[in-house]
Amino acid sequence: MVDIQTIGVILTAASVTVAAIYYITTIGINQRNSRISLTHSIMQTMLSEESQRRWIELMNMEWNDYDDFENKYGSDVNPDNFAKRMSVWLSYDMLGHLLKKNIADAETFYISGGTVAIFMWEKYKPILYEHRRRYVGADTYSGLEYLAQEMLKIRKRRDPSYEVPKMFTKYIPEK
Repeated sequence: MVDIQTIGVILTAASVTVAAIYYITTIGINQRNSRISLTHSIMQTMLSEESQRRWIELMNMEWNDYDDFENKYGSDVNPDNFAKRMSVWLSYDMLGHLLKKNIADAETFYISGGTVAIFMWEKYKPILYEHRRRYVGADTYSGLEYLAQEMLKIRKRRDPSYEVPKMFTKYIPEK
């Protein structure tokens, strides 16, 4: 026969278990909602008309090699371009670090135009690698690189035949 004390212990244990499950579920939901809210807020800024204008200006830049790039766009000769470039690069870099730490949502970035990070990384990869080597160290812009790789993984998963184009912003008619 079960006595009242045993029933009380069982009910207390069941109550604690239910409370723990509720608490864990609530934390998970809150974390998910926070991630979505943060991602949405960041993407609103990234998708603004001004941000799109900066992106296309950077994507239309042309150079032959790192020295040519520095002579045309370096911070000492073209501080306006430097400011635009760093604004975009560091924004993408931050996004990549947020993704890496699982604070932001990759799928939301992707459907909000995250593939532009692929183009930015591919265009500037030689410049960023050389800039790392000469000045800032190997881990600089690692978030940008990570973001581009993650967006490319999603793109490839959705379209296995996808290849990163060689030209990103110029119209090339099909023959």
